[in-house]
Amino acid sequence: MPEFWNSSMSSENGRSNSFLLEPMTPDDLEDVLAIETAAFPSPWSRNLFLEEFSSSVARNLTIRISSRGRSILVGYAVFRIAADEVDIQRIAVKPEFRRRSAATFLIKALLQKAGKEGCTQAFLEVRPSNEAAIRLYEKLGFVVKGIRKSYYVEQGEDALVMGRDIPAGSGSSEL
Repeated sequence: MPEFWNSSMSSENGRSNSFLLEPMTPDDLEDVLAIETAAFPSPWSRNLFLEEFSSSVARNLTIRISSRGRSILVGYAVFRIAADEVDIQRIAVKPEFRRRSAATFLIKALLQKAGKEGCTQAFLEVRPSNEAAIRLYEKLGFVVKGIRKSYYVEQGEDALVMGRDIPAGSGSSEL
């Protein structure tokens, strides 16, 4: 049975947003691929997303807002859980919905979900040139743990490996 979270949050510009989080389904792929293409210089293919649906370690979430009686998918996260670690593979929000706390809410929700599954550590890779993402991750408690040389092969860019602890029993405001 899918899990749903509904929450309101004030954004950085003072507006209130109501978000709905739910697992991604294959029906979401058109919207997800549009966001993916806008967000990343080397977007994942439809097949890569489809493979995630069949992986036992893969998890995913979508974040939606309600507008004029319909739900609009504005972002998503793909992450993998192995042993006591969560590796955030992809996180993206539609450009027109950025800076409205959607990514913050999405990351906090995935950390909470990972904590409930026994994870104590979270990791992700980010381009050093993606300063906005780095600031967001730092605001959420991530710190640079290392560098992966030439990780982004197409652009010849390194990756910062960022990580943070997930508090034990985190279903909470500790995140």
